[in-house]
Formats: sequence, C-alpha cells, structure tokens
Amino acid sequence: MPTFGHHAHISLFGAVNVHDGETVLHQAGAANATTFLDFLRVLKERYSDRLVVLVLDNARIHHTKMVREFLREEG
Repeated sequence: MPTFGHHAHISLFGAVNVHDGETVLHQAGAANATTFLDFLRVLKERYSDRLVVLVLDNARIHHTKMVREFLREEG
C-alpha cells in the first residue's frame, strides 16, 4: 500500500479455521488490549457454538487484566 512520504500503519488481528481454512480478520488503528478484546468478541460472535483455540505469543495485550476478566466471564 503506497504511503508517499509518510509512514502509515494499521494493526491486523487474524485467525484461521483449521477445519476449512476460513480466515477472520479484524483491522484496528492500534494493537492494544481494547482492540484485542474487540477481536475476541468478533471470534465469539462468529463461532458462538464452537470451541475456539487460539495460539498466541506472550504479548502483553494478550494477558492484561481486562482480557483475563473477559475470558473468565465468557467461560
């Protein structure tokens, strides 16, 4: 994507359904705990009747207090 003279960026969260190859992408202006939670909510809505297993690195946004609380509330 050309940016012509300035640096621009977007943050992109993604997941792949290993059964059928379907991808779920969530674009955000920044990568932080709030936008990661938005992505988790997208996955929850898309796969509300399925078990979702995520493989994550140890980035701080993946295990903040607000993320842990969301996961605890959602079971």
